[in-house]
Amino acid sequence: MDKASVYFHYHKSVTYGGIPSYRFVIPPSVFNPFLPENKGFCSSETPRYFGSDIQPEGCLPAGMFDIGRTKSKFLHIYQSGVHFYNSPPQVYQNFTGFPHPNDSDQTYIDLEPNTGVIVNAFGASQINVGMISGNLHMLRNFPNMIIPVLWMNEMAQVDEDTKKDLESVVFVPRVARILGMSLVGSGSFLWILFLVISLGQIYLKKSADDEENLFGDIGN
Repeated sequence: MDKASVYFHYHKSVTYGGIPSYRFVIPPSVFNPFLPENKGFCSSETPRYFGSDIQPEGCLPAGMFDIGRTKSKFLHIYQSGVHFYNSPPQVYQNFTGFPHPNDSDQTYIDLEPNTGVIVNAFGASQINVGMISGNLHMLRNFPNMIIPVLWMNEMAQVDEDTKKDLESVVFVPRVARILGMSLVGSGSFLWILFLVISLGQIYLKKSADDEENLFGDIGN
């Protein structure tokens, strides 16, 4: 069985600790078993838990990875987002009192765009076990189910020394840009002022010449 990897897409601009950053998240397409590029990670030995509209043949429902099959085909252990984030509602709605997923369950990384340094990261994952009714008499009335067992939240944040270095990288160019714009503005103002003064001098000189010519004509 092939091992899957995940990728991140740009989500939005954020600010962490005063540092402007870009937030990247795992797009839902990574977990979509109906997409052709994800069919290679399915297996004919995957048990049936839901209807084909939720679970394609040989695949798991959206939002899940089979992490047990890499060790043994008898291990039905699946990784998903916390509270089945990115999975269809049919996966979790039958659990009484089970919290519904929301954006706080989303895995993300925040990158400083000029340096590419990760300033903040949050990872949330859940481990689930597939319960198979099999041939056991005591389980004959139970359907196949995916049961959440535990979930984990992991966080990583930039240290203070790196943060100070990033602040110098981010804010020094910003100050230089502001100063540059100020100098350009001042230069434009001085150029306009010089033009006005020059035109004024030309006008005053012309007026003085006209006045001199006028008095000269009167004297003659």
